[in-house]
Amino acid sequence: MKKTSLKLFTNSLARLFTYHEAVGKANVQKTTFFVTALGLAGLGLIGFSNTAFADAASELQSRLSQVNVLSAEFSQTVTSAGGKNVQQGSGKIQIKRPNLFRMDTKSPQETQIIADGKTLWYYDPFVQQVTAQWVKDAVNNTPFVLLTSDDKSHWNQYSVSQQADTFVLKPKSTKSNIKQFDIRVDASGVLRNFSTTEKDGQTNLYVLRNITNQSLPNNLFQFNPPKGVELDDQRKNKVWGVIDYALNFYFKCFNGKIMANLDFDFSENDFRPLAARMRPTNLDQYLVNHILSVKVNRYAKRFKRVIFIL
Repeated sequence: MKKTSLKLFTNSLARLFTYHEAVGKANVQKTTFFVTALGLAGLGLIGFSNTAFADAASELQSRLSQVNVLSAEFSQTVTSAGGKNVQQGSGKIQIKRPNLFRMDTKSPQETQIIADGKTLWYYDPFVQQVTAQWVKDAVNNTPFVLLTSDDKSHWNQYSVSQQADTFVLKPKSTKSNIKQFDIRVDASGVLRNFSTTEKDGQTNLYVLRNITNQSLPNNLFQFNPPKGVELDDQRKNKVWGVIDYALNFYFKCFNGKIMANLDFDFSENDFRPLAARMRPTNLDQYLVNHILSVKVNRYAKRFKRVIFIL
């Protein structure tokens, strides 16, 4: 087998995974403040700014908490960074406080996002795949759950500012795929619309209509993966989860045929360092370094055995 074939496989794998929160130390941007006599007054403004952010977050949470149950239809408009309308969609959103959220997109493609209080489920029937994440790990890239959350650890991941009835939430983590999350909710707690702006400038605007506040059963927010779909369970240990998914994907697509002459001479400990630096950008390089460097001369039994270890 040629290394180029395996590299093509690893490149494909690298595009499959999006990690919503890398393990390890966060990069902290250092800023130097030059304090002059005039700048001393600015210290008061810094304190005022922090207070303003805290007040905006409290005001937003207070408004959202006024409505315990909500059902609505939504229209979705996707706009490019250049302001071009690139897609229209529609669906239904259902909310029940605390911590229950459901969004069913009907067009242009059916998808489901369901938060049951602990797990965030994303189901794409077209590709027959379900992704499961802990809500606490998903909120950094899926801020929709903040609409029903009272958890301070969730809200602490965002800074909040207010412009009339619009609240702008910006993730504190530089690793988030979201640039900002806007929520428009009036003083009586009626949610009008919300939008996400991605780092590339693309905006997804969701405008609500036909809003009702009738009771919703809790089982509406429960999700059981349909039989036969692929489950990407990111609630597992991140290292073993990605390897498990990668190997199963590989053997499902290629039936292990081109691996017949590979002998992977490694132990479980070889994967441990990955936990400290797992990122979408270096997954490909990690696989290349640790898989292409192994001996290519015997059977793939040890490689296949990893699946059962996982």
